[in-house]
Amino acid sequence: MEVYKFGGASIRHAAAIRNMASIIKKYSTAPLVVVVSAMGKTTRYLEAYVTAKVNNQPVHTLLEEIKAYHLSIIDELFSEKDAVYDSVNRLFVQLESTPWQHDDYGRFYDRVVSVGEMLSSVIVTAFLKNQGSRSIKIDATDLIKCSGRFQAGKVEWLSTQYLIQSTVESISAAQIIVTQGFIGINQDGEVITLGKEGSDFTAAIFAACLNAEKLTIWKDVPGILSADPKLIKEATQIMHLPYSEALEMTYYGACVIHPKTIKPLANKNIPLYVRSFDEPDHLPTEILGTTNGDVEPTIILKKNQCLFTFRVRDYTFVDERSLALIFSKLNELDISINMMQSSAITISVCFDYKQTSIDALLNQLQDHFTLHYMKGLILITLKNYNPSYLEKYKPQNEIILEQRSRRNCRFLVREDH
Repeated sequence: MEVYKFGGASIRHAAAIRNMASIIKKYSTAPLVVVVSAMGKTTRYLEAYVTAKVNNQPVHTLLEEIKAYHLSIIDELFSEKDAVYDSVNRLFVQLESTPWQHDDYGRFYDRVVSVGEMLSSVIVTAFLKNQGSRSIKIDATDLIKCSGRFQAGKVEWLSTQYLIQSTVESISAAQIIVTQGFIGINQDGEVITLGKEGSDFTAAIFAACLNAEKLTIWKDVPGILSADPKLIKEATQIMHLPYSEALEMTYYGACVIHPKTIKPLANKNIPLYVRSFDEPDHLPTEILGTTNGDVEPTIILKKNQCLFTFRVRDYTFVDERSLALIFSKLNELDISINMMQSSAITISVCFDYKQTSIDALLNQLQDHFTLHYMKGLILITLKNYNPSYLEKYKPQNEIILEQRSRRNCRFLVREDH
């Protein structure tokens, strides 16, 4: 059993879907689980639809654009009489009939945005069948059980493993199974998403539950690179990474794979390959093992950051009680810390900027601390640096915060405008 994951870029138009089918035919053998994201920028358009609906703005044009985009793809792939048209139209009827209720943003968001993955899985399955592959679609909402709040579902592993194993193993022989990334179902039977870019994580869930031989994530890059080639021309492909190094890179902001992807694979010692869908014969990056060895320096940028500072008011030290209050509130608001620094009377945390998070912290902790924040920042990590690498790539713009350890150098800087 293998698991393939194809992201939005790899199925963004008809030619890309044909390429995906040829990759499956050439490089895989059944049984195979294929996890797909929403096509192209569909998620972004559906998020715009959510925002417009919530703000009582017109949504008809947005909806027609999303529909026209998908119909243009299936027009190129199928004849007019193919049953895929009815399946796609039913999903758009479902989308239009999804009600928005005040103070119910998370539930509404998950129900709307999940339609993107449903659409792509229907189209991909139908096309694979037309190409002669024995293919079947199963819904992740029938298999991935979650707890937690909307937009941040937490996998219930025991029930999920049972459902995936019993379902997939009963139908997998000599078949390609297509399912959706990013989504699951909660205890109340409602669709719930696993967090931004969660399709990689979905693929890892299936791989771990099925004890797969390997997981391959097909991307628009040759593998994992030492830096963003748009910023650093000398960026090179990293051919092998241990799980721990890959996990750290995702934590620091590398966006080639989702941060939650590594753990379930490492627990089962399942190799992860990051491979180019444009050049499938190109050697992939392999993530496997626990030995660091000599890992090369990398540069990781995390944009859209905020530095939030809590200052005690009575000039006592920042004690355990203050820390407990701050961290419990960050946890309650689902704010993940990307960098932290403390002094005698302050503690500053860096996290992904979101105005709703800022407003909640200001509102709920203003009676306990003096609060300040800065936005428009970039967090730069020079990982596994050496003196010459640091000298060459140390940022030249204003440094707000700097931290160094034996292996990593981190800088919080202002964005250039």
